Amino acid sequence: MLEFLGMNEVKPGYANGMEFMGNTVEIRLHFFLASANGGRIRVAEIILAPIVAKALYRMMGENIKAWEKDHGFITLPEDVDLLESLFQVKLRPSGAPPSTPEES
Repeated sequence: MLEFLGMNEVKPGYANGMEFMGNTVEIRLHFFLASANGGRIRVAEIILAPIVAKALYRMMGENIKAWEKDHGFITLPEDVDLLESLFQVKLRPSGAPPSTPEES
C-alpha cells in the first residue's frame, strides 16, 4: 500500500531550522534549511498525532542524553533571541516579549 502512495522512497535532508505548529488533532513539524539573509528551503514536513508527538518528545530526550554521554554535553546559549535568530526557530509563544539580559 505504501508503494501505491509513493511513499516507498525516503530521501534524507539536512535542516538547521524547525517550526512547530499544532491544532487539536495533529502536530506539524516543518524542517527547513535557513540562510543568514532569511531565506528558507523546506526540507520536510512531518505530521503527527499528538500521542505520537509526545512519544517522540520522550524518545528524543532519552536519545539526546545517550548521545551526550558518548559525545559530550550540548550547550545552548541562554540568550533566547540569539537562538531564535541563529536557528530560525520560535522558542517562545507568539506575542511573548523579547528576553532581557536578566532572563538570559
